[in-house]
Amino acid sequence: MKALSIFAVILMLTIVAFPAYSAAPPGEKVRVAVTINVIEDMVEQIGGNRVEVTSLVTGLENPHTYSFTTDDRQTVENSQLFIEIGMGLEPWAEDITADLPKERILVLSDNCTKLGSNPHVWMDPENGKAMAWDIEKRLSSIDPDGSDYYMANLREFLAEINYVEVKEKSLGAEVSGTGVITAAPGFSYLLHSMNITELHTLVTTPGSTPSAGDIATCEELVRSGKAYALIDMAQSPSPAIKQISQDTGAVVVTGTPLLGIYGIEHYTDLILYNAQAIHDGILNGERNRDMNLINNRLDALSMQVKILSLFLIFMFLLAIAELVQIRRLRRGDF
Repeated sequence: MKALSIFAVILMLTIVAFPAYSAAPPGEKVRVAVTINVIEDMVEQIGGNRVEVTSLVTGLENPHTYSFTTDDRQTVENSQLFIEIGMGLEPWAEDITADLPKERILVLSDNCTKLGSNPHVWMDPENGKAMAWDIEKRLSSIDPDGSDYYMANLREFLAEINYVEVKEKSLGAEVSGTGVITAAPGFSYLLHSMNITELHTLVTTPGSTPSAGDIATCEELVRSGKAYALIDMAQSPSPAIKQISQDTGAVVVTGTPLLGIYGIEHYTDLILYNAQAIHDGILNGERNRDMNLINNRLDALSMQVKILSLFLIFMFLLAIAELVQIRRLRRGDF
């Protein structure tokens, strides 16, 4: 009896020290709630028919300013796992998970390579692979019986990401070292992966408005030939980007960091779509840039010709006036 009591105490201490994840009941799917649909697709790719996943942000909303509903809270509370990007991408997530045990929350940015405080980590395929590994590990912890299934799906998914990454790098190599202007920092990781320089970002804080100085700086970058294209975001088009394009003739590339738009349904398609759009936009922008530089030089030459013409006309009129004055003096007209 005493041995049983000691065993019970040890068991309780073990449970307290190492809390188990909410295990999936036999025959039931693992219920997963996620913040954005990019994570939803990753979970579906790895979890397959053993998971039931719900994304709170469908792709048309801004995850920074999303307002969750009562149904969203209920979905999260009923889930066995809640997954977010973190790093402030979903500032509302802290409230919706306030009563959730920490072991039921997975923050995907934790094991990603970061660019400062930029939370759009998934736009770098290398980070996408790290996120996929974390998802597989957590699903296997909740549903050990499906661990082999999850691992097989993970390896297939990683192979797809590797394939897309090779294509993305190849596209990047064709425009390597070029510069662009972005409306928001949603594409920084992909640009970095493609070795493209993000010369200026108009809005770095959600909800803020670019100043006249920011716009003037960007227009000068375009006119000087340093910026090859402007990159806007489909979810929240920037009026400033439109203005800069109208003022300078710069090419606008409209990309998306989320699924659910332009027929993009999967993470790998998302990376490839944006990489191709940026590549094509820069090449078009390069042609426009060269033409703009020629036009700028012609405009400058035209202005110089106009100034010279005015100067010559002024000198001619001055000479005429002098001749008239000399004639008057000779005639004695005083």
